[in-house]
Amino acid sequence: MRSTKALAVLWLGVVGLVFSPVVAGVVPAVFALALGRWTETEMRASEGFLTGTAPLRLGVRLARVALLVAVAVVVVGVVIALFRTGGGGSTGVQYGPDVN
Repeated sequence: MRSTKALAVLWLGVVGLVFSPVVAGVVPAVFALALGRWTETEMRASEGFLTGTAPLRLGVRLARVALLVAVAVVVVGVVIALFRTGGGGSTGVQYGPDVN
């Protein structure tokens, strides 16, 4: 019998990957990873009655990629913000005209 939770993990991974560039994909990706671990435990305990390891593994991989993309987007955003506000127009310490 195919595990419906494995399909849910797959769809959560897909949704997480689709929305990861706007960082909203973190929530479904985290749910996919948590549900994936739970589903894998159930599948092992069923001793072969539950099938669907391929969609489960693919969903977990997609969720991990979604988290990596979201982290990369946040890091790039922080770096861009630092470069934009880092200049500030100041040239450093201002000395008087009599100092070389």
